[in-house]
Amino acid sequence: TDDTLADKVQEEIDNLTIGGRNFIRNSAGNLNNTTHWSNFILDTSEASTKGWNSFKLTRTNYTSGNPRYQSSQDIPLGVLTLNAGDYVTLSGWIYVSSQVALSSGANNITLRNYASINNDDYEDICSFGYNNVPKNTWTYFKITSKATKNTLDACKMLVSIEQNGLIRVTRLKLEKGNRVTDWTPAPEDTNN
Repeated sequence: TDDTLADKVQEEIDNLTIGGRNFIRNSAGNLNNTTHWSNFILDTSEASTKGWNSFKLTRTNYTSGNPRYQSSQDIPLGVLTLNAGDYVTLSGWIYVSSQVALSSGANNITLRNYASINNDDYEDICSFGYNNVPKNTWTYFKITSKATKNTLDACKMLVSIEQNGLIRVTRLKLEKGNRVTDWTPAPEDTNN
């Protein structure tokens, strides 16, 4: 009915939150290096058709031990603090290469929210799994999640390969709110 539709529209409006500020530093290789990231390789070849740099994460030799290979970036408490109930949206571009067979498992891009000072209590939110992303093409993704815990220590962006694989990512954006906005660099990346 019209009343039901009007109620649904009003609910959407009431719950709309838009952030806009990117909390990920050097999120597209825009600093022309890998500053703020671990284990990434700056790649200027694959993304050049769009005019962007990208980051490459690859592993080909897994046999035993920790199956997770990750790049990570700490987001300090003073930069991003989440309260239970806050919405967070993660978006970006990913290229999954067929040059290295992607092992099945926990292949994802995730925001980890630490809810304790000693990092033993955390939640993974905005977790985008890329096992089924088309190979050898750039794919845009976006995901919104709601925090269920308050941030007490920090947050961390994790880009993970389970065992073996080759991926590239660019124009990652993490913002508060439940609506994605166009990519922008973190304000700290543009300050002189």
